[in-house]
Amino acid sequence: MQQQTSNISLIINDHDAKRLPWLDFASGIMILWMIVYHAIYFSWSYALGDISEATNLTQIPSEVRAFCNDGKLEILNPCVAFPWLHFFMPWFFYKSGQFFTKRSIKDLWKKDSRKLLMTFVIWSLVGYIFYLFIGMFDGYLTFRNSTYSIIRGLFLRGQVPINTPCWFLLTLFGVRFVANNLLPERDDKYAAFKILFVVVVGYIISYLAYRFNHRLLPYWVANSAAGLSFFALGYALRDWEQKWIVLISSVVVCVVGSIIGCPIVDMFPNKLVNGDYFLWIPVSLCAIIIFNTLCKFLCRYIRIKPVELIGKNAMIIYVTHILVLTLVVEFLPITRLSTNLVIALIIMAHLLVLPILCWFKNNILNS
Repeated sequence: MQQQTSNISLIINDHDAKRLPWLDFASGIMILWMIVYHAIYFSWSYALGDISEATNLTQIPSEVRAFCNDGKLEILNPCVAFPWLHFFMPWFFYKSGQFFTKRSIKDLWKKDSRKLLMTFVIWSLVGYIFYLFIGMFDGYLTFRNSTYSIIRGLFLRGQVPINTPCWFLLTLFGVRFVANNLLPERDDKYAAFKILFVVVVGYIISYLAYRFNHRLLPYWVANSAAGLSFFALGYALRDWEQKWIVLISSVVVCVVGSIIGCPIVDMFPNKLVNGDYFLWIPVSLCAIIIFNTLCKFLCRYIRIKPVELIGKNAMIIYVTHILVLTLVVEFLPITRLSTNLVIALIIMAHLLVLPILCWFKNNILNS
């Protein structure tokens, strides 16, 4: 099990360890969807223009999904328009928990501070440099929005512009430390009850943050609580995931969830975008179990090397994909291009830089 722990390609990137093909494949799919998700969202946002002033759905291109909210147009979350992988952020917490091994605080700090905390600091700093240059280029940079606003955003949201997806690294860093103290050993006599307690407490905190004055709380309070629930579930279900009763139950729950309205939460701001928040974690958990099972089954018969390659290099792709996207939307005349073409250009840009990122990770980061 200790050897398998290093196979989580987004969390732990030990290039000397034997890898699990299905896990690289699954991670690759999730990273690809994340890129497409952000490409769709950014292209729709630019097509919609000033959403604070637009009020007529007939004013926007037909391929853009939007809705009226209190007289204003808002972009429809891509996970609602295309809900097949709506659980992609919970999946990363779940998978980290599934391969988690309790250790001393000193060992955990030594490992996670390098893998997660330093990665967060370095790539957030790179994003901040992007933000300064783009701000100077576009003329909106001021002392306030380059200092005070950044510090305030770091405290309230756990991220800095432009590289906002790095919030996940900081949240996971905290979740792993809390889990290391709260979760029991797997062979503990009362492990199931203790893990269930952690799951329920995390669930309650995230739900209350959503239900009551959640905007007054820092984002990381709710997304850490929800992340802890998924992390603990992964920790508990490591050896149960492929049991038929678990798989069949998961299929039933997902079918029922789809019928009544697939519950989808934007995990970073803890914002409900579809369905019922109370059903979000159970339905997402069952979808994760089905997804993992399908990936394991598929990889027994066929190997899709390009997707596995993306999974093997998931960390470097994760922390750079918004930077690539930002360069595309800032320096190409996307306002004069069709929305679908903008999405295609963003995806092509990521594919073009993939060999460079792989070389950078293998020859610089792992040297």
